[in-house]
Order: sequence, then C-alpha cells, then structure tokens
Amino acid sequence: MPLEYSRPPQPAPPAPSLLRNLGLMALRITLGAPLLFCHAWPQGRAGWSHLWYKTPWELPPQLTSLGFPLPLAIALTLTVLAIIGSLFILIGLLTRTSAAVLSAISLLSAFLYNAYPAVAEVSFLYGGAFIALCLCGPGAIALDHILRSLTKRRA
Repeated sequence: MPLEYSRPPQPAPPAPSLLRNLGLMALRITLGAPLLFCHAWPQGRAGWSHLWYKTPWELPPQLTSLGFPLPLAIALTLTVLAIIGSLFILIGLLTRTSAAVLSAISLLSAFLYNAYPAVAEVSFLYGGAFIALCLCGPGAIALDHILRSLTKRRA
C-alpha cells in the first residue's frame, strides 16, 4: 500500500516589486522615445511631405531595391505602425501587442539590412528588447494596468 504524501503548502508568489515596475517603465521609455523621435516621426514627416508636396522620400526606393512590391504602401504602413506602436509602448497601452508587432518589424529589418552592420545591429537590439517587453508585459506603471484594474472593479 503506497504511503500518502502530502505536500506542505506552497507560499504565494511574491507581488511584483516597485523596482521591477520601474525597470519595465524605464525599458518602455528607452524603447519608445528613441524609436518615436529618432526613427518613426522623421519617417512620418518625410512620408507626409512626399505624399502632399512630392518631395523625395528614401524609404520607398530602399524597399524597391530589396524587392518588395508596392513600396509606397509598405513604407506608409511601416511608418504608421512605428509611430502608433512607439506611442503605445511609451504610455503602456496595448504594450504586448505593440511590442510583438514592432519586434517583427525590427527583426525583419535587421535581416534585410545585413549589408549595413550599424543598421542591422540597432534593428536587432530593438527587436530583442521588444521581445523582452512582449514577454514581461508593461508593468504596473502603465495604462494597460490601470485600465485592467478599472475593468475588474466594474465587473
């Protein structure tokens, strides 16, 4: 007859600490702000100028040289996704979804621009950091957490 083995009660997992939440907020800010202000917003302004004033925009010809069909549509889509995604990452809204989309874009550009090591390295670093943010979530200092707590109170 087998002996019954009772496990001692397991302690509850610790609540997320303040340092973890501050670290995730710092990660969101250090990812979202440079992507928005150094990459996405200048591309958005160049795309807007190209659409309305017919000024040259370097992104569609680059996409054409990489073999993409409909380079203008893809350039506009990537630019809009980068602007909205980086804004959402900054404020912590739809963080995991935004991080997943931006990591896919970043990693794809890292492999497409492998002839330019500086561009590929920055894209690869962004992609890895977005994957980490996608896996860890936004933390408690984010709109995702605030909205989730408000909807739980109503239910």
